[in-house]
Amino acid sequence: MEYILIRLNRTTLSIQISKEAEVLVKAPPFLSNHFIDDFVNSKKNWIIKKQSMIKNFNDKKSKFSLNYGDKVLFRGKEYTIRCDFKNKI
Repeated sequence: MEYILIRLNRTTLSIQISKEAEVLVKAPPFLSNHFIDDFVNSKKNWIIKKQSMIKNFNDKKSKFSLNYGDKVLFRGKEYTIRCDFKNKI
């Protein structure tokens, strides 16, 4: 499994999934690459699940749009998207 390794002055090992669904591994300088690889592989199912969730969210976000005339539900009430700008000079 591919990941970005970030060595920091810390005592713990952690895995994060970025907004772009990249795997970020933060590790102390004294841990071996073999130990880190084993740790990441042991969390493979969790990583795949989180990456899938993030990719799904990003797909929905990129497809979302609002246009004038569309209706939206806000606090249980339906509203129409419209522009009420008035020139006040």
